Amino acid sequence: MIRDLYDNSIIAYKAATQQTVNLVLDTIRLAMRKGKKRAAAELRLHSGQGFQYTSQA
Repeated sequence: MIRDLYDNSIIAYKAATQQTVNLVLDTIRLAMRKGKKRAAAELRLHSGQGFQYTSQA
């Protein structure tokens, strides 16, 4: 799940039985499509979740 830190609203989410790199990337892409109103430079992803978020992909 990706949440907006300003108002705590959920911007995008995906669900699966396992957290994989592809699941994380799909969720980020979904959030970026929904956030077209914002400039890409304004978007930030804060996470300390593990290898899925630190992979080269």
